[in-house]
Amino acid sequence: MITKPILLIADDDELITDLVVDIFDEFQTLVVNNGEAAIQAFNQRSPDLVLLDVNMPTIDGYEVCQQIKRSDAGARTPVLFLSGKKSGEDIFRGYDVGAAAYITKPFLVEDLYNKVKHELTLAKQRLEVEDSLQLTTSALMTLQNDNAKVYSICRFLQKAFSCSDVKTLCENLFVVTRGFGTRATLYIHTDQNHLFLSDNAINHEISNSVLQMLQDEDRIYRFGHDRAVFNWGCASLLVDKLQSDVDNLAMLMDGFEAGMRAIEGVEAFHRVIDKYRAQNHQLNLSVAKIFEDLVEQTHQELANLGATAILTVEQEDQLSAIADSHLAEVDTLFRQSLGMDEELSRVIETMRSPAQEEAAADNSGGIAFF
Repeated sequence: MITKPILLIADDDELITDLVVDIFDEFQTLVVNNGEAAIQAFNQRSPDLVLLDVNMPTIDGYEVCQQIKRSDAGARTPVLFLSGKKSGEDIFRGYDVGAAAYITKPFLVEDLYNKVKHELTLAKQRLEVEDSLQLTTSALMTLQNDNAKVYSICRFLQKAFSCSDVKTLCENLFVVTRGFGTRATLYIHTDQNHLFLSDNAINHEISNSVLQMLQDEDRIYRFGHDRAVFNWGCASLLVDKLQSDVDNLAMLMDGFEAGMRAIEGVEAFHRVIDKYRAQNHQLNLSVAKIFEDLVEQTHQELANLGATAILTVEQEDQLSAIADSHLAEVDTLFRQSLGMDEELSRVIETMRSPAQEEAAADNSGGIAFF
């Protein structure tokens, strides 16, 4: 069913109003004979076009036009003056108060009809352009918002592999979820870590219970109006106020799990190194003790031989030097092992250090991402 355009006619000359109604018989027409009635009819019916006389009882046409144009609906509605006043000042004032056209009486029926149809077409085109612009603006805002979210995830991924502990990694994750406008609780369940954390540092027993109950459900388990649990290998994330960020949160959890593996890998590596250091230290001590005993026994034997055998002083010194030389070699190896420990410490520190950030070129086209 095609809706007929609504035409509001405001004129105190009944002959004119009857003529206009006949001209626009395919329109819905509203007829009033004074300014106050014109404003009331406009507010109640929201016509598609208004035909106004200038001289009317109560309020003249200029004031009526001004009041109509103050509203959002009136600003988009074409107003045409239909008046017997023909001076340039009158016509200029009509345009000054916001009229789309000023038609003087007497008028040609065809001219009036064509002018009204033309203004209605223009109004429709303007409305379509405004709607299109609004959709485009909305799409740009959505794109900007999406880009900002992707950027925040990239920042998280950059930091995830340089976090030295689980709580720092979790706080970086919560920075992203807070930026999404969601509330989040995290349940970490690994061999080395088992804890609950929330984005507001307050653990709620009900959230913790929900996470434990749903950790074996689907990878992404949605429930309620705007809630979901993201079950990844090392952790489960409970999200409230979920909007359209399911894919983004899934990427976030991928990065979180990779970060957890990196942290636990470094921790495991550190445990191995600590064990190696302890064993190496004990081995060095044992070897040193053996050679100390050897040197002591050698000196003792030399002393004994000196009492019973004929050895020159040079021979005794030579034997002592041999023992001391071997002890010095053991000491050198011991010091080299200490140097290896220091190098391993530097490797661990490098693995935990964040990557140096570099300024990236701005290819955003003026769109601010943060």
